[in-house]
Amino acid sequence: MSSFPRRRPEILAHAARLVLLSLASVSCEDRGDSANPSGSTVTIAYSEDAVIGAFDSEPRFLVFLPLMARNERGELEGRLARSWERSADYREWTYHLRTDVRWHDGTPVTAHDVEFTLKLLTRPEVGEVASRAIESIIVVDDSTVTVRGGLPDYQTWTVYLPRHLLEDEDPSHFWDWEFWKRPVGNGPYRFVRYAPRTLMEFEANPDHYRGRPRIERVIVKLAAGSPISELLSGQVDASTEVGLASVVKLARDERFQVYYSPSPRRIQIYWNVRRALFSDPSVRHALTLAIDRRALHRALSFPDDLPLTDGLYSLRQFQRRQLSEPLAHNPQRAAELLSAAGWRLSEDGEIRARNGDEFHFTILVPAQALLTQDLLGAAVFIQDQLRRVGVAAEVQALENLAA
Repeated sequence: MSSFPRRRPEILAHAARLVLLSLASVSCEDRGDSANPSGSTVTIAYSEDAVIGAFDSEPRFLVFLPLMARNERGELEGRLARSWERSADYREWTYHLRTDVRWHDGTPVTAHDVEFTLKLLTRPEVGEVASRAIESIIVVDDSTVTVRGGLPDYQTWTVYLPRHLLEDEDPSHFWDWEFWKRPVGNGPYRFVRYAPRTLMEFEANPDHYRGRPRIERVIVKLAAGSPISELLSGQVDASTEVGLASVVKLARDERFQVYYSPSPRRIQIYWNVRRALFSDPSVRHALTLAIDRRALHRALSFPDDLPLTDGLYSLRQFQRRQLSEPLAHNPQRAAELLSAAGWRLSEDGEIRARNGDEFHFTILVPAQALLTQDLLGAAVFIQDQLRRVGVAAEVQALENLAA
């Protein structure tokens, strides 16, 4: 993981976890690295609603530990858990916790904290973890817990909370707990202060089980305006809330460095197979062949080595580039497949039709603040590519559509 030079602005595009995990996992011993002198401070821009009460936001990794984390090879590494075993069906996991981790108030972290957190997060009034994902939790002893359930997303994305401080709090007010403004965690950084609508400050935890982090202080600036202006003015060192268009511009500025990381923010195309238009696999195949996805990557200024993918893959497969060979752009073959499926070009050669029905549909794009322009641009590109093989599509941005 890359460490940050003192007061050098950084931009991170679609790589939120990269920054915060870098801060949390850099070597904690002093090796005389001049890029991270003693007493160094890193300031990161975030909107306040992405920090206060946002249990799923990246800054939590500064203060709290997950059970595990994935390294650059996509392999699981222990954090709160030092080792683990699983059942043959991957549904039951037993975790052996570290015994040298303490909450920032000095209380030991135990398996009871893991049990408390998972039960809290599956409560309907909280809903951070799907209740069906956790079938049972058994505390074997203070440092051993067995969890049975579905996909274990709680391993790397969930952080764990102090039972002794929160067990009497009302779960129905989970998002509004004062705890979020003055968190007591177990991670590499300890809470120092909170200034409403201004900042949260954290200091290196000298009792962190991996040793004291070399970056002494992290300030999460609760930016009300554009992170671009904060970066350009030198008020912050890093931001993850930067759209691709801005990244392309600022990457040309020698003051900035862009880091990329696998992220849920990616361009994906889903064909609704419940519609008759997309029920035929050969038609879906044709539509994929019709889109020059490599050209789309270039238009969106994605990294040149970003792989194209078809179908499902794990994060580990992506990081190791263990991916199936993607379908190549082939509009001629796309046209042949559409014709074979009965979708013939009209006399004017514009739109394909079958049994009097035109091949016409709407591309829905989630209207998310940071991604809208990127996704709309991608949708318009796809619209043009499909038009070239006789398929008509409209583009519509839709609020509250999950990405």
